Amino acid sequence: MKKYLAWALIALPVLAACENEDELKDENVSGTSVEVSMKAMAGEWYVNEPDRGRPGIETLVIQENGSFVLEIENSYMDPSLQTLIVNNLKHVEGQFELEGNILRGTVSKAQSKYAVWEQGRYAGLSDWEEDTHELPDYAEVILIRNGSVMMLKSEFGMLMYFRKGAQLPNDISEIQGIWFSFEAYKAGDEKVCIAMKMDGDNIDLIVEPWCQRFICKYTYKDGIIASSGEVTFRTLWREDGCDDFDYDDPWAASWHPTYDPQQYTGNLTDGFTFPFVVDGNKAYCLFVGRSPVFIKQ
Repeated sequence: MKKYLAWALIALPVLAACENEDELKDENVSGTSVEVSMKAMAGEWYVNEPDRGRPGIETLVIQENGSFVLEIENSYMDPSLQTLIVNNLKHVEGQFELEGNILRGTVSKAQSKYAVWEQGRYAGLSDWEEDTHELPDYAEVILIRNGSVMMLKSEFGMLMYFRKGAQLPNDISEIQGIWFSFEAYKAGDEKVCIAMKMDGDNIDLIVEPWCQRFICKYTYKDGIIASSGEVTFRTLWREDGCDDFDYDDPWAASWHPTYDPQQYTGNLTDGFTFPFVVDGNKAYCLFVGRSPVFIKQ
């Protein structure tokens, strides 16, 4: 089963520092940005999850008066049963208040259902149970692509939502070329953290903290990059050490096949799926629980 690389997943620890906070602070998008208002935010939003052929694992319905309903589904496809297992379902109601582009929310109701197993077999979900749900103290709202994509940026990270029924990015020509996200080890010293090269329907993805590289075909639909077919894995690690990363040209480093096919096969070799939305020379992304901003090279 492919890994869905969305905000809800916990990032692998080695990527914990790989954020683009400076890029997010001074965002000045031109052309397709929309003035933030409750009217512009009103509607049904979702987190896309194409692998299951479902509208998403999370939906957020916002009314013009600020009331909202949030539905979160935590589920997976069981390969042995060939069925979708829903671990839990959460229903949250509350009220948003907007000041400028800063959103604050309060929860008035939260309920959950949980998976029921009977003699080792999945038997569906329990009845609704009262629950709690924590919202961030505040979130900065960013609306791009003529209001079809919404980002909520908070201390929890960044959430990316797609507006239901809107025309979402499908033009593969927009994402062609080389894209870098950067990591600031210290002020004024930014280095490449993630590098992507898109050439037609071929993707070459490098994650510097992992010293790993992934090469395969991909598709781009409704703002989602999804690997297609076999993923070729390369690494800088050798059995006796690790070669240097080339920050100027990540693809020029000494990339090797794995030295241990039984144990070391890479974090994404079974496939990957992540949102990637271009706005000008930048692209917003959700990648293994992080929210890097990519810059077109």
